[in-house]
Amino acid sequence: FSGVMWVALLVLTACVGTPLAELTLNVYGNSALAGTPKSTTAIRHLSFSLPGDAPFSAEAIGTMTVGDGEYKFDCDFGRSTIAFLFVDDHLVCQTGAYSVAPQVTATDNPLRKLTKAEWPVRLEVYFSTPAVATVDVNVVVRTVAAAPVYAPALPALELQRREMQRSLTKGWGMWNHNTLCDQVLLPAGIAVTAALCKVNGATIYNCTDVARPDSTARAGILANDRSYGQFFFASGDLNVSYTLSGGDD
Repeated sequence: FSGVMWVALLVLTACVGTPLAELTLNVYGNSALAGTPKSTTAIRHLSFSLPGDAPFSAEAIGTMTVGDGEYKFDCDFGRSTIAFLFVDDHLVCQTGAYSVAPQVTATDNPLRKLTKAEWPVRLEVYFSTPAVATVDVNVVVRTVAAAPVYAPALPALELQRREMQRSLTKGWGMWNHNTLCDQVLLPAGIAVTAALCKVNGATIYNCTDVARPDSTARAGILANDRSYGQFFFASGDLNVSYTLSGGDD
């Protein structure tokens, strides 16, 4: 097992029974959920293990039918670089994006059934550094309501939303939420960073390459297709105007 990484092992349990039916697991030979999956399999639970000897990404998707009551999700994504668990488009828990992996933070958790009994489920895992040891990962769903029942397909409305999202997340753009100074090419993940630095002769120092909308930056005009964008950010005594051109080119 020295060359295997256990990724996103999601064990769902309830006090009244065992989940039934199946979900769909898509595995990609890249770390961006891009292109055609290299494998597609059915899984009984949101539980799977994959080799960690090369970068990959994976998604477990389906529909979760729930009963009246509350569902709490306890997440542990182990050695995953980044992972998200979305249930009914609620970000239930994550690691690596809004916290340093393996720290897990929970957002909309727990969830309670209101009028909707069928919840789309998406577990996304991204792995970029080969593992050196076996890692056990567990996520447990606790409920006193009816055990969830799974179906391998997503609802039609969710499929439409995913298609629209994927059509937009490509080309150059300010995809890095940590700084507007980064221009990132998706799905490749290549980044070009602009920095404001002090220069003294041949010495460059005190560079600023982080501009966050919640602190140092103020957004200007941004075209929907990302062909043009502009923002201001402060650095020391300066107020800098930054203009960019991106999109699919």
